[in-house]
Amino acid sequence: MTRQRGLPLWPRGEIVLATPGAACLLCAYQVLEVVLGNGFEGSAYTVCSWRYSNPPEEHGGAGAGTLPCFLCSADCPLAKTTGSVSVA
Repeated sequence: MTRQRGLPLWPRGEIVLATPGAACLLCAYQVLEVVLGNGFEGSAYTVCSWRYSNPPEEHGGAGAGTLPCFLCSADCPLAKTTGSVSVA
């Protein structure tokens, strides 16, 4: 039996799969991409389906309600900021 968990995501934009098989280096959850549509007119960006709503303090999530990949400080190709903590 497979368990499924519903996770809250950004309410605007179309949510699509990022590169097939792409996974967060911190938690191995699936990476999604938010693209134009459904009221969103900005640049496309990626989110970890788990870390977006459960941001780790050590990677920029302290006080943040949500954490898209571009705000994460992990040593990850999806993170746009530079962090001092690398992901094993």
